[in-house]
Amino acid sequence: MNVEPLKNKIIEMEYTLKEDNSVHKINIFYEDDVKLAVKFYKKYYNNIDLFIKDYPDVARQHFEDMDSHDRLYNVHTYNKWLFEYCFQDVIK
Repeated sequence: MNVEPLKNKIIEMEYTLKEDNSVHKINIFYEDDVKLAVKFYKKYYNNIDLFIKDYPDVARQHFEDMDSHDRLYNVHTYNKWLFEYCFQDVIK
């Protein structure tokens, strides 16, 4: 499973409003790509130790100063980070 499931999966589309002929762009994702991102998020939600085991380079980059006690204490912070990390291309 890709550590950034939605990375490079954005499809940019343009549409024109009939009312004023203005052109707008939206970003969309395929349903299967979003499902993979959700599956990834659910697998690692509340499980920082598994994330560190499976993705040591990414974990080291983001959690190198956290020992086991800190990780347990900061599970809310980790879950928030994980959500933003998994869905960063959707929420920007």
